[in-house]
Amino acid sequence: MIYSCVIKTIDEEEVTIEIGGVEIVCFCNAGIDDNAVDRNVKCELLLYDEQEITEAKTEEIVGFYRINKSYAYKIVGVLDFDRRILESIIKISLDELDIEDYGYLDGRKVSVIVSRIDVDFM
Repeated sequence: MIYSCVIKTIDEEEVTIEIGGVEIVCFCNAGIDDNAVDRNVKCELLLYDEQEITEAKTEEIVGFYRINKSYAYKIVGVLDFDRRILESIIKISLDELDIEDYGYLDGRKVSVIVSRIDVDFM
């Protein structure tokens, strides 16, 4: 899924972007020019490594939650199994293989723990 984002900060491979009012600290393995800060660019987000998917607790609020000061995030949203999308504050594409065992959570609020969010700029 392609997003329009604003690059907030760049610190070597750590890039902070903002999409739809959500700031996300991402890993970027391709170099990006420091002059890109405060510019609008197109990007793609990739959830790195395996995801831990569970049904969210009733009191959990839809959103992106950074875990400590790492690249890891807990993303809470509604799973659209057929479209392979997590409907959070922003929509996140999910890999078919990563969610194949979670059809029973279709239409429910889920919590997805990811070890890292990678960003690729267009």
